[in-house]
Amino acid sequence: MSIYHGLPEELKITATMVALKLAPAVRKSNSDKQERFEKKKRARDKLVMEEGRAKMTDLMIDRLIYRRMWDSERAWKTPSEVKKGLKAIEFKKDKIAALQDNIQMHYLGMGREEAQTNWSKGRVPLSVPQLTARLFEILKM
Repeated sequence: MSIYHGLPEELKITATMVALKLAPAVRKSNSDKQERFEKKKRARDKLVMEEGRAKMTDLMIDRLIYRRMWDSERAWKTPSEVKKGLKAIEFKKDKIAALQDNIQMHYLGMGREEAQTNWSKGRVPLSVPQLTARLFEILKM
């Protein structure tokens, strides 16, 4: 039995109303995420073809992708850009993805080995504040 079914009827109704209210935003977020994934995949495939290296390793491809991302508006190069960028993002999962991408831009895209970051500690994923602090630390290097 799930937690939902054990709730009083009033809470079930409230939970359902909240879910219905949030559904368009969640659907849009999921659609945006899927679109970003597909766009990244298309860019990756295009990059492999452009470079003419059918035997490129995944690491080489990732390095090229993150290097190109560094030259885009997605790259946060100062602490104020990080704060502004995070403020513009609504969902926690999207903030985490943006922070990870920016850290990877330094590590893979720019080849800065000291920017290598583990995404969890003791099987617990790093939080937005922890990733933000790590990105600030990298920006100071």
